[in-house]
Amino acid sequence: MSLILIGLSAGLGASLRFLVTTMIKQHTKQIFPWATLLINLSGAFLLGILGSV
Repeated sequence: MSLILIGLSAGLGASLRFLVTTMIKQHTKQIFPWATLLINLSGAFLLGILGSV
C-alpha cells in the first residue's frame, strides 16, 4: 500500500512541478531558472514545516 501512495505522490509532484514551470516560463523570458528556484524554495519550506510537526 505504501508503494502505491509513494507512486501517486511522485506522479502528482511531477505534474505540479511541470505545470508551475510551464506557467512561470510563459511569463518570464529570462535565462535565470526562476521556476526551479521557486519550486525548490517552496519544497524546502514545506519540508521544514512538516519536519517540525
